[in-house]
Amino acid sequence: MLGAPEIQRIFASTPDAITSLDLERQQHHRFFGQRPEGQARETQLAVLNSRLTENPDDLGARLQRAQLLGPRDEALDDYNYIIEREPDNVAALLGRAAWHESSYNLDNQALPDYRHVLEIEPQNELALAGVERLAPSTPRPE
Repeated sequence: MLGAPEIQRIFASTPDAITSLDLERQQHHRFFGQRPEGQARETQLAVLNSRLTENPDDLGARLQRAQLLGPRDEALDDYNYIIEREPDNVAALLGRAAWHESSYNLDNQALPDYRHVLEIEPQNELALAGVERLAPSTPRPE
């Protein structure tokens, strides 16, 4: 688990003291927005799982499922599956980077995904913000 100095460095732009649960929610909501809760979430997951049973290569369903799963390991598996087939899939790259950040896998595992997104979309605000959090000395592209 990260100590306070690392968390403060990563989320230096957050003025208030925040808990680890708040960190996970902030990072996840930045990319995914508000996730459905309870029965609605379980229903959506069941529909997506059914679609993936019929067609495991349905990358749209796989991305939606990963976004619903949040920081669970299964989400990372889905992001990796998508990126193996579509290495320039910006949504999957951002999702995997957010997964690494919200799961405290900050051994610069998120940074390559953010940088790859910036190669594809140089002005992508989520990727720019991710690079600034994880490598604050990296200049913004013009």
